[in-house]
Amino acid sequence: MSTADGSVVGATKIVDRGPNDRRWNLVIVAEGYRSSELTQFASDAQSFANTLLATAPFDGLQSAINVHRIDVSSTDSGADDPAACGGSGAIAATYFDASFCNSGIQRLLLVDSASVLNVVNARVPEWHAILVVVNSTVYGGAGGAVGVYSLAPTAALIALHELGHTAFGLADEYEYWAGCEIDTDRNNHPALEPSEPNVTVANNRANLKWRDLVAAATAVPTTTNANCAVCDPQASPVPAGTLGAFEGAHYYHCGAFRPEFDCRMRNLNAAYCAVCGRRIRQTIAPHLPWSKTKAVPGWFGAEDQGAGIALADISGNGRPDLVVFHLDNPGGENHGYYRIGWNLDALGDVTGGWSDVKPVPGWFGAEDQGAGIALADISANGRPDLVVFHLDNPGGENHGYYRIGWNLNIAGDVTGALGALWSDVRPVPGWYGAEDQGAAIAVGDARGSGQLDMVVYHIDNPAGENHGYYRIGRRVNFGGDIADGTTAPKAIPGWFGAENQGAGLALSDISGNGRMDLVVFHVDNPGGENHGYYRIGWNLSNAGDVL
Repeated sequence: MSTADGSVVGATKIVDRGPNDRRWNLVIVAEGYRSSELTQFASDAQSFANTLLATAPFDGLQSAINVHRIDVSSTDSGADDPAACGGSGAIAATYFDASFCNSGIQRLLLVDSASVLNVVNARVPEWHAILVVVNSTVYGGAGGAVGVYSLAPTAALIALHELGHTAFGLADEYEYWAGCEIDTDRNNHPALEPSEPNVTVANNRANLKWRDLVAAATAVPTTTNANCAVCDPQASPVPAGTLGAFEGAHYYHCGAFRPEFDCRMRNLNAAYCAVCGRRIRQTIAPHLPWSKTKAVPGWFGAEDQGAGIALADISGNGRPDLVVFHLDNPGGENHGYYRIGWNLDALGDVTGGWSDVKPVPGWFGAEDQGAGIALADISANGRPDLVVFHLDNPGGENHGYYRIGWNLNIAGDVTGALGALWSDVRPVPGWYGAEDQGAAIAVGDARGSGQLDMVVYHIDNPAGENHGYYRIGRRVNFGGDIADGTTAPKAIPGWFGAENQGAGLALSDISGNGRMDLVVFHVDNPGGENHGYYRIGWNLSNAGDVL
């Protein structure tokens, strides 16, 4: 009926992963629950929250997600169920006027979205997505400004599907409107390209929205419908999970294509396809605090005296690449090596494989307590430059030195500029202590000022647990010098172990939200083979703090 048929009882945060203004907030709202049934709503909301956080890709984004519930009582239970669509004919007096049988389709369950938005804005103004739970076991749901789902036996699956629409702008990938045996006007999709990321009218590889995910050996289109008067009955000709272009999507039998044969946006019982999963990660990842620790594959030797990482779009394909560096200590003079992990995704994972190991030329001394690299277009000629750094341990106070390898090519090799491959060696200003177990630099627009900054980092080894510190040198000029002073040292939270053999950090907008992210790296020395780990502090502030 209307908001006169019940009342708003209150809001409760049922999953708390941090302040609302720093996390992605889902709000679950009660509809068609009488006052005596709100305890059941609390259970229903918690049940869906648990399912959401256990479902890929949300399971890898848990630390970014808050979930709230808003208790709203109604005069009656359930929702209107018009007989015109084969329903019971029941009419329920509920706060948001929920009803099945919209547009002549029984499963299309809608509520008064404007009233829902008013309630949520007043109680959780930082919301990012809203789901309304309707207390009815009749199958139904809808996307739109707010998602709606019923308590049918597949309630959680309905909710995950509708959330795809409401929170992430995903299209329905099924090839019918009312039903495959019912529709008579859904033969061919209009030629206009849909706005959603998971459907297209393109039937060639070059124009696919998700062409970067399609293997070269996969045919495009991957399936075609031989009879556009009906839904395509053929089974998938490729293994599950294959990315391609499958005809039949966006409510039409022909002329529209979906990325995989099956997906949650087509079939409730399927997982989200890779394209839908990517959109979900891109949306939620900017709200992550720190990522999980991630192992870096490959050889790091058994004795190191420095290590680091750096990020830049070396390949020029629009995604950052990860450069991992270590300073080997074989006896006598040390040697530096690096290799490149291509194409980091929104969660910071390498997706394009790794380059060969590359030696770094030049002197590193025979005894170091830290080393690293940074990548930035210091010379402003459109190509990244490679900054190589080491922390010399001559006895007494340590000293840091770096030099710049000009103009990396797309394979990651230094090609030089103005007749020189490398700049001269120069000292790094500032105190590093007399005993360190890792140090590094990174160069980038850390503060969002439009100028390059230099972030200097070291792991202090005071006895017992180690501690990490960084500070920012404001504005690096064309020669690589700090022009506007430095910030105060800032402690890096979390475990660094009691014994390290390398450290590093890097700056890049991995999450794609316009703010720099800080990647902190260390080589742990537990005994035997060493292991490399990195994690990400998302969204540096103008002062250089992780938000």
